[in-house]
Amino acid sequence: MNREEIIQALGYEVSETELEQIGHIDADLVIKLLETYREYSVLIRLKNELLTQIARLNYELYETYMDVHITAIRISGLLSILRLSNVNIPDDVLERANRIMDGYLMISISGDRKDS
Repeated sequence: MNREEIIQALGYEVSETELEQIGHIDADLVIKLLETYREYSVLIRLKNELLTQIARLNYELYETYMDVHITAIRISGLLSILRLSNVNIPDDVLERANRIMDGYLMISISGDRKDS
């Protein structure tokens, strides 16, 4: 492997000391090492892109959960106001509201802690 081939393979200028060290190594192994390094660099970049996408999706999932959590708090407040006002709440509405609150609140409408 001559100087020009090494520079082309590495993509940068090589010192005389580095050339001497490389000269004692099998040229095919150096090329294989460089190819492996390039593949590794591509995979690291891809990994970082995927981690960025995962972080974005986790954030969006958290935002969605918080929106539902806030909605459950509002439902809980509305049900409390209706009960204090002695308004009769239909059973199907109460059942759906309790299902939402049970899924997204730490404390249910009755004030009992969830059994989960």
